[in-house]
Amino acid sequence: MRSESGFTLVEVLVTAFIFVVLVTVILVAFSAGGLNWRIDMAQLDIFQPLRQSMDGMVREIRQAAGGTVTISGDNSQIDFTLSGFSVAYYLSAGNLIRECPPGTTKVLAQDVASLNFTQDDAVIRITAQGVKTVSGKDITLTLTEKARMRNDS
Repeated sequence: MRSESGFTLVEVLVTAFIFVVLVTVILVAFSAGGLNWRIDMAQLDIFQPLRQSMDGMVREIRQAAGGTVTISGDNSQIDFTLSGFSVAYYLSAGNLIRECPPGTTKVLAQDVASLNFTQDDAVIRITAQGVKTVSGKDITLTLTEKARMRNDS
């Protein structure tokens, strides 16, 4: 009798099947992780500039003289006077804009879907919503702040 060493065809096929299943599971896990990473980065891309813009708006509105604050009829723009300078915040083509002095604009944040200002006595409520699309899915982030005007003259 002859002794043969090696693997049978069945053993090779079972091993190959197990290997393919493991590789598939690993690839699915990496794919899901990559998608989650892209979603997290999109949220961060929306959040950071929007948060910085909101902080700047709140800081300036708090210092504005109450009698100089005007909010547009559709609540999408605010204008006020700060230390003798006219300041405006509004949304234009998905960009949050600060205009000061008139005619001089600066883009503060991109991917902004909506901007809303409301006033109740000396309190201004600001709501901004950012939207970004990742892998065909819209990622939305909404920030709301309140600013109480200190100089009510």
